[in-house]
Amino acid sequence: MSAESRAVQDPDLDDGDSVALPRRPFVVRARSAADAVVSRASDLRARLGDRSVFFGTFVVLFSGLLFRNRWVFSRHVTEFGDEALNSLLVRKALRFHLLVGNYSRVGFHHPGPAFMDNQAIGQGLFYDLLHLVPAPFNGQLVAVMAMNCLMLAAVVRIVWRHTGSLACALLAAVVPYTYLAFPTAGGDPIASTWMPDQYLVPVLLLIFSAAAVSTGRLTELPYLAFSCLYLWHGHVSFLLIATAIAATAVALPAVRRVVSGSWSWSFERRPALIAAGWVLLFALPLVLNLALHWPGEFGKYLHYSQSPQAGHHSLSQAVDYMASYWSTGSHPFLELPAVYLAALCSAITFPDTATRRFFTGAVVGGAMASLMLVYYATNGIDDLSASYIGMWSMMVVPALLLVIACRLWTLFRRPPSALPRVAILGAAVAALFVAMTAPHLENLYTPGRSTPQAFKSLQAVAGGRTIMIDVGADIGPDVPGIVLQAARQGDRACVTDPAMALFLTSDYICTGADRAHGTLFYASRRPQTQEKDGPAVAILGGTEFSLKPRS
Repeated sequence: MSAESRAVQDPDLDDGDSVALPRRPFVVRARSAADAVVSRASDLRARLGDRSVFFGTFVVLFSGLLFRNRWVFSRHVTEFGDEALNSLLVRKALRFHLLVGNYSRVGFHHPGPAFMDNQAIGQGLFYDLLHLVPAPFNGQLVAVMAMNCLMLAAVVRIVWRHTGSLACALLAAVVPYTYLAFPTAGGDPIASTWMPDQYLVPVLLLIFSAAAVSTGRLTELPYLAFSCLYLWHGHVSFLLIATAIAATAVALPAVRRVVSGSWSWSFERRPALIAAGWVLLFALPLVLNLALHWPGEFGKYLHYSQSPQAGHHSLSQAVDYMASYWSTGSHPFLELPAVYLAALCSAITFPDTATRRFFTGAVVGGAMASLMLVYYATNGIDDLSASYIGMWSMMVVPALLLVIACRLWTLFRRPPSALPRVAILGAAVAALFVAMTAPHLENLYTPGRSTPQAFKSLQAVAGGRTIMIDVGADIGPDVPGIVLQAARQGDRACVTDPAMALFLTSDYICTGADRAHGTLFYASRRPQTQEKDGPAVAILGGTEFSLKPRS
């Protein structure tokens, strides 16, 4: 055979025929390169610790997210609506006076201040201390993005610890990040201060930390405690939902004992102590609020749960509500069982026992999340047209897809060539970078409202006196911005109706002194056709402020 070529027998040719191919054809070179990549990946896997995986993932994800939202370093954002109301809570959190969470439209505040505390850290660090951003809201947004990326990195770390697979760790970053980056999950879910968006990533961490604990190991108990308690603070429904998922994780080893006759718990002191620390930290504001304002918000929760407003939907309506988060198409009931069945089959067929238990726990956790949403829709949600209430349940989808993806990967663990594995990993990395360019990673919060100008107009009329605002029956999105603007400038603006304390807290309800020395303005919705003239002192968005009530 020539040194320049080799004969390759073609089964479709006669025995005596052959075809000459180059000595180093493309496929051979590709296979050789793939083998080299896999060899280097194996070396990297041997050197990597779980801390390196955690911090490396965080740096990559947060850098990409921050780059997509680099406007936070240059654009001054003035809040309105819910963002302004939450910023008023953040101001209390900065003074360590906040013991409750954001408001609920059904008449109470959610249990704890953890989400507002995180935003307060961002405002205090990036705006007040380091002056890296031009406005308080920008600092809050940076903190929210950082927290989401930290929790995604924690998911990757958990998967890495329980599979020992660098590929599965990569998929644990790619699958949720890609899912959240595209329209499947709605707006800008990991770059958003909107509360329903902020529940998404903690739910994913809850599912996988619960899956880890369900194997009988306590290594990830701190993550389970953190995600469960963090969600408790964020929304009252998680007092039931997150607890049920965590309890299921704790119960699974006991179920295995009944089935197999052997106890599978392995007690580890350090993670147990860290988890206990999280419990004490998150319990502190709840206990203080109960002690200072008994029965606090929990009395309101009980009253709501017993009212005609809570739930009272049929089981079929609740199942429809849960299934609506699985598909924007017309066949969610086909997709839901198909994905669950594929994930379950994938989980129970993993060749390694520990990995099989871990991913089975993830599927069980996802199923429990869906079941609890059905229960909550039946017994707790007042209006099933409010689609944002159950948005968190969408994270069951990437959790199950990750289980399926990792099982498919194991099918390529020992092929004749490393080429398929490298192709899959290359596609995963490419998907991650494509996701980083997706428009849904950029927060599109509009800073264009002229709140400072409207406030100056009110100030000019008030002449240094307190700005009192009669909002009528609806506070609207614009008045909170005025109240916040006044507070940040060291001035006083308040609302006359005590019922508005639900939104603004009692700090911004007019007192007797305010009424004695203040100037009263009436805020009302402005007709679309009205120009900026007539009796209006100031116009902000769709609200006009005047010295006389609209007739």
